Amino acid sequence: MSRDISPFGLRMPHDLRAALERSAKDAGRSLNMEIVKRLEESVQSERRLSLLAKESPLHAIMIAKEMITQALKIIGEAAAQLGTDSGREPPPGQGSGP
Repeated sequence: MSRDISPFGLRMPHDLRAALERSAKDAGRSLNMEIVKRLEESVQSERRLSLLAKESPLHAIMIAKEMITQALKIIGEAAAQLGTDSGREPPPGQGSGP
């Protein structure tokens, strides 16, 4: 499989790179493969949602709402983890406990 790949220098915050490196390692991919995979998924999702919005605006809104809900859940989990890692209390409604 031959792909036309051009090199591209990328600057990113250290924390983002570290998170991507962990994800890449967990998935058995290189950092480059992880970044490319995530970018491809992002572009494909955007295209699908755009096409769907033209065909069925209500369905597109429902999908976007679900995506936002999932993103908020991930953000909440990350915030709780940051609180745990730093010794701070997690935000209300996040983290473990009764």
